[in-house]
Amino acid sequence: MLNKYQFILILAFIIFPILTFAQQFEKVVFDKNDSSNYYLAIKPKSGVIKGVLVLFPGFGADAESIFPETKLQNVAYANDILTIGFNNGRKIGVDDTVSNKINLVLKHVTDQFHVDTSKFVIGGFSSGGTIALRFTEFTREKPEKFYVKPKAVFAIDSPVDIFSMMEDDEREISKNFSDIGVNEAKYITSLMNNYYGKFRENKDVYNYLSPFYKDNKGQGNEKYLTKVPTRVYHDVDIEWQLKNRRRSIYDMNCLNSSEMINRLLLMGNAEAEFINSKNPGVRSDGTRHPHSWSIVDEVDCIQWIKEKLNIINLKTWKSPYHFPSPKEWNSERFTFPISFAPNISYKGVEDLRFLPHWSDKDHEDYWTYCFLWWLDGKISFNSQILERDLENYYSGLVKRNSENINPNKIFPVKVSVKPSDRNINDNETYNGTITMLDYKTQMPITLNIKIHVKNCNKFNNSALLFELSPKPFNHNIWKKMKIVNENFNCEK
Repeated sequence: MLNKYQFILILAFIIFPILTFAQQFEKVVFDKNDSSNYYLAIKPKSGVIKGVLVLFPGFGADAESIFPETKLQNVAYANDILTIGFNNGRKIGVDDTVSNKINLVLKHVTDQFHVDTSKFVIGGFSSGGTIALRFTEFTREKPEKFYVKPKAVFAIDSPVDIFSMMEDDEREISKNFSDIGVNEAKYITSLMNNYYGKFRENKDVYNYLSPFYKDNKGQGNEKYLTKVPTRVYHDVDIEWQLKNRRRSIYDMNCLNSSEMINRLLLMGNAEAEFINSKNPGVRSDGTRHPHSWSIVDEVDCIQWIKEKLNIINLKTWKSPYHFPSPKEWNSERFTFPISFAPNISYKGVEDLRFLPHWSDKDHEDYWTYCFLWWLDGKISFNSQILERDLENYYSGLVKRNSENINPNKIFPVKVSVKPSDRNINDNETYNGTITMLDYKTQMPITLNIKIHVKNCNKFNNSALLFELSPKPFNHNIWKKMKIVNENFNCEK
């Protein structure tokens, strides 16, 4: 049975077919001196970027070749993930040219789209996966040289051991069975020899290029993945390989991938996974082929990425805190960054509690509500920081709800916050005012506000509880919110 979360992901997968993306590609040239140095970007439907998925195509393929072969970008599009595709050229391993180019692109992506450097996952198909793995290793081996250090990495039917790949190509040529296989093996052998010399005579060079070498007696480059969630995907169809290519398992990429994953597991990486495809690989032209992007279950992969990037799914997320919701009050949740206030750079959850008649302008509940910011990490606050954050928050809220309002009625939000006597269970307490356009009545309104910076020392989180109402602080309505505040607890 599918859970609710999986159903929503699958629904997104169906609703946004590949063809819808044809007009949404953004071609970004990152080198003004060379227009061939570009990447493709697909921004998420929401406009809010909570993570970045970077995809590398196979050997010699361009960025445009990626998206017809997979629906990863479709599911990412519906789940607040920016998808980036660009080509690696005719490279299989990561030499300095390749690593410098990737580094440059990832920095450009962070600047262009204002994304968090800690929210990247990279993956690739065939040699693209080899490159994704080795680049991720480099970012752990020499972290000072790299702008982005991927949080997780995956490879799709990739030759993770370049030494073995070269040996496989020798066998492919000697068998002389499949024209496609033989011609590809000859081409790659010639290219690698020209780039790096013969592999048996230049082991140090090839070891530098390869994410894994099965004949290493000790730990090889894979040791840099011991703390990185790592997946390899394969369609282990030995029958197809024997029939169509005269290849045994000794000629298949899955052999060395399984050994690499096993060594990572032995090194203590419990997040190293070998994923055997549930469905046979099929290319976009309908051709059955185990060496295909389609061996990845896109819904499962994006769910895995969101988990590794700590992208909260509010439909399944369970709060660690107790934030009361009195009878007949309404509740709502958002995740940071908040869509209407992206400049507030925190990460976490906003949890709201509305009095029953908060939207009725003739009722005393009007514009009276509480909300909690449950934020990742320990954050220090003062009056200036709170004023800045609340100004950004309510300016965005007014803007989002003022599309049909005469612009002459809109004026800047003004926030004033000052420390007050500290409440019990607060680290700090503040009082203040927010003056803004009430987009419901199209008239100015001033909200009084109390801010409680909570003591949640058991958690690596910061908790701020806000109480707001246009009523003066001596009005009885504040007693209703006081009960909510006093019953808040950092843990259930």
